[in-house]
Amino acid sequence: MSSLIYRGAARDWTERLPLGDGSFGAMCQGATPHARFALNHDTVWSGEWPQASAGPDEAEARDALALARDYLSNGRIQAAEQQLRRLQSGHSQAYLPFAELEIRRDGRSTLLPERTLDLVDGVHEVSDAGVCETTFVYQGVLVHRVRGARVTGLNLTTQLWVIGNAHTSDERHLLVRLPVDVAPRHEPASPPARWGDGTERVVEGAVVARILPADATGQTVLVAGATTFDRIGHAPVGSASDALRRARTLIDAAAQQGPDGLERAHRDSHRAVMQRVQLVTSLERERDVRSTDERVRLAAESGDPLAADPALAALLFDYGRYLLWSSSRPGSLPATLQGIWNENMQPPWSSNYTVNINTEMNYWGAYVAALPETAMPFADLVVALSERGTETARRLYGAPGWVCHHNTDAWAFTEIAGAGNGDACWAFWPMGGPWLIQQLWEAVDFGAASTSDVEAWWPAIRGATEFGLAWLRRDENGEWVTSPATSPENTYRRPSGGVAGVDVTSALDLQLLRTLFRITAAAADRLGIGNDPVVATARARAAELPETPRVGSDGLPIEWANEYRADDIHHRHVSPLFWQYPGGGVGTDADRDAARALLLSRGDGSAGWSVVWKAVLWARLHRADKVTDILRHLFRPSHEMDGPYGGGLCSNLLASHPPFQIDGNLGYIAALAETLVQSHDGIELLPALPPALSDGEARGLIARPGIVVSMRWRGGQLVEASLRSLGETRTVRVKWGTFELTCTIERRNAITLLPRDFISAAPNQ
Repeated sequence: MSSLIYRGAARDWTERLPLGDGSFGAMCQGATPHARFALNHDTVWSGEWPQASAGPDEAEARDALALARDYLSNGRIQAAEQQLRRLQSGHSQAYLPFAELEIRRDGRSTLLPERTLDLVDGVHEVSDAGVCETTFVYQGVLVHRVRGARVTGLNLTTQLWVIGNAHTSDERHLLVRLPVDVAPRHEPASPPARWGDGTERVVEGAVVARILPADATGQTVLVAGATTFDRIGHAPVGSASDALRRARTLIDAAAQQGPDGLERAHRDSHRAVMQRVQLVTSLERERDVRSTDERVRLAAESGDPLAADPALAALLFDYGRYLLWSSSRPGSLPATLQGIWNENMQPPWSSNYTVNINTEMNYWGAYVAALPETAMPFADLVVALSERGTETARRLYGAPGWVCHHNTDAWAFTEIAGAGNGDACWAFWPMGGPWLIQQLWEAVDFGAASTSDVEAWWPAIRGATEFGLAWLRRDENGEWVTSPATSPENTYRRPSGGVAGVDVTSALDLQLLRTLFRITAAAADRLGIGNDPVVATARARAAELPETPRVGSDGLPIEWANEYRADDIHHRHVSPLFWQYPGGGVGTDADRDAARALLLSRGDGSAGWSVVWKAVLWARLHRADKVTDILRHLFRPSHEMDGPYGGGLCSNLLASHPPFQIDGNLGYIAALAETLVQSHDGIELLPALPPALSDGEARGLIARPGIVVSMRWRGGQLVEASLRSLGETRTVRVKWGTFELTCTIERRNAITLLPRDFISAAPNQ
């Protein structure tokens, strides 16, 4: 099964190996005889409660919005963008590092310990000179077992404000206080961190490390952390002393199980989850003992990494599933831009949530890869934003429902970031709600949500629709527009000269709203409340909005209202193609031709997450050759890449923007899965299989509307497929190549499909 293998201790963060249980995380250095771990906890966030808005009051906001719309209608784009700056507030808050742990031991050591990360069992292991150190995180506790030596000491340090600490011969603890504010790096005028005077209501926390008595095989250290953070969008509760008691309770409970019991329980539970899906992309059965970073380097140097080492495709898929399970579980916060692993006090993009694609991309693979419970924290975030965003919609726009802009945090920030200095192309984007709801609804499409789930989400769905309906406006030609509008982070060249990012509508806005309104109608039908007036209006608007963008004279999709030329023709966002993925549309031949043209014009290389988005779009277009081309830009060492969007993989296989950004890893799950099975228009087997992966097997993938798919293929051709329903009996269309079958699939009795079953059916016309 899949493991990452390295020789020698990690020299920096991007060589360390991650552990986590959704809430408590560690980056393992693998050094001997002093083991070091960078500790993170999902609730360690800057920010003061309550989160006061630094944005405009209602009167100023209405004036700015009215002027922006008026200027846009008269072609005064720069003036409109200046008005939108008046709507901006401060910034969202940052996810921060917790502490650094050092565990010292006796015994021999060398300069080249072997360290491995077993992705199936979720265990980090370091072997050196007859000493084995095993580490895992289970039920909020980091467990570090030393076999063949004794622990001689502990040390805990932190970059946070220490408000208390103590140590005994077998235990150390720190009490910490979080900053009142941490500014993002792109706001250099703001201080990196403000700590306040100690009276503010901020998160406080505690981290505890305890050495257990030695036994016949060695010794064990238990580490736990806790904070006063309560839940998304709510005030902290308690004090650092309360957090200390909770952390010690976790350690006491773990100590009661004993090291053997903890390790056995952890391995069993982790393995059960990871083995839901098994993917083989190389039939070479001999275990590859080369170091993982060497494999990536050699594969990249070959010029065709998948052909040189096809097993890497499955390894990165397994790693993505491992990272998702390790950074997002029921009861935790959602995975941030860095999952739950961050080393910086002023992290890139505040290591929080960017909802104009990145947060959603983190969960693209959750359902197809049989990890539906990892998306529960995402649903928690959406519900919290719908509650906090109601006041923002009213104050900024005089609109009903709720709004969220491009960026948020653990406090459910819904304002427009930028502090009056942010370019509208990234700062102004009131479409966060529709995209979040689209990703939320994937649970329903994959058969992973109950009616009670839909009931719980209904206020958020309905509220996003209320805002969307109010935001839509008719222009002078009677067309629906969303003025003012942007296409996330992209800009165009104005005919009169210069660059702008705002127009009276955008292709993405209209696609998002159409998708949202269709989801609202489907949710209402499921709940039996189709007579709701908001639902009736949403149905009507959905029928009037375009599924796909208009095509320009150059054959490209028109990204804004007018046929402008993008300032950066290789821009990392491909927002006009939302309809295709994740939107799930099919489109016409002309639509697909325009999609191909846009992808070709944007080029293959970019930031890690952008490469993944392009790969999944090419898969939807059935272009296995272009998927292969795209993935060449992912399977290469990131340190060899130049520029702000170099992409590639870090030594520890974390995807790079640069710097490290986990959406590339998590989105890759969906990208590779889409080459094997697609289910947005019936179930299609092997629709875009890269030629280098011509021999393989997959077990346990999930297709819409909740079908377990397993299959084998050789020479790029299907050998056998097995399908089983997760719930009720389903009748679905199953396609392979030009052939199609209609199958009735039951929960208990899987059906087996062979090539002859397809060949005996009539081909698609």
